[in-house]
Amino acid sequence: ADTQMQHPGRVSFKFIDKMQLNDSICYVKAAFPLMGKILERTEFKENSSNARKMQMVRKMYNRIDENVDPCIREEDDEERMLSQMCFKEFTTSPYEMLVLVKDFFQDIKHLLQNQETFEKDCSRVYRRVCPGPRNAGSSPGVGTDPDCNCLSPALPSATQPSLSAATGRDMAPASTQVPSSLLHTTLADLEAPSQPPSSTDGGSGTEEVLGAGLGDPALALAPGMKQT
Repeated sequence: ADTQMQHPGRVSFKFIDKMQLNDSICYVKAAFPLMGKILERTEFKENSSNARKMQMVRKMYNRIDENVDPCIREEDDEERMLSQMCFKEFTTSPYEMLVLVKDFFQDIKHLLQNQETFEKDCSRVYRRVCPGPRNAGSSPGVGTDPDCNCLSPALPSATQPSLSAATGRDMAPASTQVPSSLLHTTLADLEAPSQPPSSTDGGSGTEEVLGAGLGDPALALAPGMKQT
């Protein structure tokens, strides 16, 4: 089957082991800049359905990263250093990587629906569960603005509609709403995949993976994922 990937085969990338971290807020904070690197590197064949969907996902990521005011609490040098100690190298099929992308945004959506501000200091969590830096020197995946990942749910009232319209819940005033309409629309618009790939080389099953069902549980490591 045509995977629509520009470069099919196994893929390697740095990310966070969600199961090891066992803290959804700190997982999102630590993994957010790494997700940007994954989205930059993932290329589908031009004009394929997954290429169009990836454009939507990148737009959603950039809106979360740039259009939120104010940003999350500025992290000090220690917290940033400790979060980088959690970076790990993963090798997966393209399908498994893309399911991880989808579930990561699901985690953000759920946290924002609960009005999470991402102000938590995760230093203790990182220090407790992360074994240490994998590489010396600069850390791949760190954003261009290390002081702010802009994951706070506050938005100007004219930027996004109220969350309550999408969730049916009573939320904060519109001036503090999250970029939920883009999250909800993008995730809901993606079609469900037929089935996971059966091959071991990542050569099939990527078609429509970005549309994995919204009810799927978030991944820590998908079946077949290898951590190196």
